[in-house]
Amino acid sequence: MTATLSKQAELIFLSVLTLLGLYLSYLLVRPYAAPILFALVLAIIFYPLYEKLRRLVRNPSARALLTTLITLIATVLPLVLLAIALSRELTDLYQTLTVKSAAGGGIAQLLLHYGQVATEWIRQRIGLPPIDIRGVTLRYVGQASAAIVQFGAGAIANFFKLLVDAAIAFLLLFFLFRDGRSGLKRVTSNLPMSDERASELFRRIGSTVTATFYGGLAVAAIQGTLAGLAFYVLGLQSAVLWGFVTAIASLLPVVGSATVWVPMSVVLLASGHWLKAVVLLGWGFGVVGLVDNLVRPLIVRAGTQLHMVFIFLSLLGGLSAFGMLGLFLGPVILSVTGAVIGMLRDEVARRNA
Repeated sequence: MTATLSKQAELIFLSVLTLLGLYLSYLLVRPYAAPILFALVLAIIFYPLYEKLRRLVRNPSARALLTTLITLIATVLPLVLLAIALSRELTDLYQTLTVKSAAGGGIAQLLLHYGQVATEWIRQRIGLPPIDIRGVTLRYVGQASAAIVQFGAGAIANFFKLLVDAAIAFLLLFFLFRDGRSGLKRVTSNLPMSDERASELFRRIGSTVTATFYGGLAVAAIQGTLAGLAFYVLGLQSAVLWGFVTAIASLLPVVGSATVWVPMSVVLLASGHWLKAVVLLGWGFGVVGLVDNLVRPLIVRAGTQLHMVFIFLSLLGGLSAFGMLGLFLGPVILSVTGAVIGMLRDEVARRNA
């Protein structure tokens, strides 16, 4: 009897220590949750590349380093080149608008003029009292200036944090490539479930992340191509570049590609090409915008076995809870939860049989 009580006390003590250790470990990794999750997502997506390089590079460390460098180039270099090209295009656009509006007193006067015309047109039809566009604009410009100063200070701090997070993510990615398979086996052996069910859970996670990734790529490629085609037909400069920008922006759910073609339509309208602006808006809402609602859920559904409604909600909820990583984590959480519920149902049915 005494030995039994002693074993129970030891089990309770060890359980309490385990929970305490898990909680303290959570506090340790919580500040770096985003880069850790980002590294896990990249490891799942690019691990097949690590396996394919096995024939060329025998040493695991060298192969992991090579795969990490390829992943770094594939994810960071396009964004750097895009930022450089985009800054040049925006500079050219600013210079074009400056030359175009020089006779009217500059860009500020041009925008005030179009704003006054639009406001006056709306006011006459609704019956509102006269509005001092210049006074309202100056007031908001003053507020915007203060906000820009605060944003600049925050952007510098965020930039250094981004560098640190990126360094942590790619350092962790190296070890995930090199030691990920052995680590996964150790985790599986310590789970209180059969190897078959543990493998099913990890298979669900891998297939969901991969399906979400390829779903996003498919949407980006289609929307970027359709938007670039519209920019070319409408005679906009650097249609290929802006199509690529649209593809990158399409990775954002809900707003997505509209962050590019809506401002483009406004620029066309401000420059007097109202017909082109209407055509671009119609093409964006009627064709480009529908791709995200059709293609992404279909591809993600193939890898998650979830209804499209749940996929859509998981993407939105994941984005709200975890930021951009939520695009991967949301479907994973729902898919794994569904798998666990199915396992629990089978276990209850087996015990009741």
